[in-house]
Amino acid sequence: MRARFALACLLAVALAVPALVVRVAAEQRSGSVAIAVTDSTVAGAGTAESVVRRLRSAGVTHVVVGMRPLRDYRGDGSVIPVARGASSIPAPLTGDGPAVVFRGRVGDPDGAFGRVVTALRAQFGSRVTTAEATPSPGRSGNGGPGNGGPGTGESGTGGSSVDGAANEEGSPSEGAAVPFVRIDGVAKLADLDEVPVGYDLARVRALDAAGIGIVLALPARIARGRGWLEREIDRARTVADIEPDEATDTWTALVLSSPPFPSLAGERAAFSAFLTRRGFTLAFPDFGELPGAPSYAGQLSGRIVRGHVVDVRPGDDPRALVARGSRAVKERTVRLLVLRSALAEPDAGRRTDAVTALAANLRRDLPDWTRPSSTSSGSVPSGSNPSGSVPSGPPTAMPAVDPGPVVSVASLLAALVILAAAGGWIVRTPMRLPAGRLGQRVRRGVEGGWPVTAVGVGLAGGVGVAALIVDSLPLWQLVTLAVAIAGASLAVLVVVGSPVAELVGSPVAEPARESSSGLIVRSYLLGLGIALATGLVVAALGSRTEFLTGLVPFLGVKALLIAPPVVVGLVTLVSTWTPGSLGWRRWVGGVRPLQLVGGAVVLVGVAYYLVRSGNSGLASAAELWLRDALDETLYVRPRFKEALLGFPAMVLAVAWSCGGLGGRRTGWVVCWSVVAGIGTASMVDTFAHFHTPLALSLLRSAYSLVIGLALGLVATWLVRRVTRRSPVREKLR
Repeated sequence: MRARFALACLLAVALAVPALVVRVAAEQRSGSVAIAVTDSTVAGAGTAESVVRRLRSAGVTHVVVGMRPLRDYRGDGSVIPVARGASSIPAPLTGDGPAVVFRGRVGDPDGAFGRVVTALRAQFGSRVTTAEATPSPGRSGNGGPGNGGPGTGESGTGGSSVDGAANEEGSPSEGAAVPFVRIDGVAKLADLDEVPVGYDLARVRALDAAGIGIVLALPARIARGRGWLEREIDRARTVADIEPDEATDTWTALVLSSPPFPSLAGERAAFSAFLTRRGFTLAFPDFGELPGAPSYAGQLSGRIVRGHVVDVRPGDDPRALVARGSRAVKERTVRLLVLRSALAEPDAGRRTDAVTALAANLRRDLPDWTRPSSTSSGSVPSGSNPSGSVPSGPPTAMPAVDPGPVVSVASLLAALVILAAAGGWIVRTPMRLPAGRLGQRVRRGVEGGWPVTAVGVGLAGGVGVAALIVDSLPLWQLVTLAVAIAGASLAVLVVVGSPVAELVGSPVAEPARESSSGLIVRSYLLGLGIALATGLVVAALGSRTEFLTGLVPFLGVKALLIAPPVVVGLVTLVSTWTPGSLGWRRWVGGVRPLQLVGGAVVLVGVAYYLVRSGNSGLASAAELWLRDALDETLYVRPRFKEALLGFPAMVLAVAWSCGGLGGRRTGWVVCWSVVAGIGTASMVDTFAHFHTPLALSLLRSAYSLVIGLALGLVATWLVRRVTRRSPVREKLR
């Protein structure tokens, strides 16, 4: 019977192969990695030419330039807050209600005030009102609060007179205008400090002339003002001698937090079309779910870049930063590494030294496939990089991945095969429930549940077809989640189900099996083979641009990690139950202290597993250090939940179920089967990390398989020695 289920899994893999081929082909075409630093990190460290020379010698290919906030314009005196009720405020801007009023320089000689007003109108619309006032000649301002200087407090606590503004410009001719602007509905001046005004065009021009790539950081929390944003992007491209209508692949826009227009689908579509026309790729951070990001993934297919921001703080371990940056490139298909120094360091030279040292180490540590054999313009000279030439130009976007309807239907059929196999196994599992009406009904319902299985598989197929017709990602993910849970559960049930079913009612295990490690190893490989087949089917279902870019994460990660252990525990429990087998005394009557310690360790591990998942969370410093060390040694580390917990538990579950540890013990079979379900769920979840290259997931699973088998066999040997010496061994049978 096991052979039939193994063949079913092979059929599922065969159906999934076309989608996997499409996915791997796309992954092979996304190899170029760019290292960038934020302009705020290196600002003030010297001239643009000297800074660029230092950056390029360290392997940095791009500088991230963001928009200047209104706070900067306040700091250089381009706009000055005016006290509420000041006589200098033009009559059209007076009135009740919360508001902030600014004035500019006489005549706005450099246009800075006009840019501020344009940015404010883009964000606040009709709440922005402007007016002008003519200063009175012959009066001078002292530059203090309320008399010509910048305000020092909230709205209404500081300001300047029109006369002071006139004095700032020397002796303007009579009738020169002083611009004012009022923003209604803003109670505090600080609420406007982070409003983006525009890119520093002089800085963009200088960096471009110095010969380094530019990445434009998009402003955060932009809910409106698409026309303004597009004009600012065009202005930045124009000053760098690139025509706005010229479609090139040399520019990248970077989203550092929330993407523009997160709640406006029409604006997102129009902005995506603008970026495509201008030849932009759009980079998103690799951590966190961003509102509106899936929409950009669908509309900018083939133009999405995964970015990773490395914050460099005083006291950080450079080796750990390098390991985690390299891990982002290998495991999360990151193609833009952004180094950002903590601004708490006031010395620009030290900030620049910190990021250039880290960049040089990162470039040396990156995988060889990120380094083309030839060096093009903008690359680091070979003498400055011991590892060889580094890629130049923009970071590589993930190619568009669209399997097409035929390949998608094949992947759906593969999913249905896994679901049918899981349902069929549960239907064939003998239910040994307590006598009574309820137990008999449950037993008859499960053992005669083929129609229910057929209906469930048909329902899943209908949901999958509907997802393909209406192009619904949530429905498609629902099918993927069901397959993942079913396959992870089946992987454990198959390897412990048959031996348990054969031995239930048998007073003593077969002597040949007690000393046979071959059966244990074969069962272990069969179970993980089923889990691997399920993972490959899940990977095929996730072979779409939206998933591979990481902007649409796998739906139901927590459910996947929790459901298989629960399913395995329930099915194993009802299939191994015998009268009195679950009594308290039979479970604990002969337990030795060493066994209690081992059980406590397992419980702590399971609890840690349940409260923590992901790449950070509650991970301790020691675990992070171990991750970094394993990544450096093995290229990619095995998942701890598999190698150290779930897979060794599967070996023990098989050993107990087949009598290889001195007899069949129902309680231990159930316990170790549940823990084994954690391992198979984690293995399937490895392939549900769609942004991770498929080859890397296979390598990681292979490491876990080997380590888990070795630890499981060692644990089996230890348990066998303990149980053979136990005087109460027979009590637990």
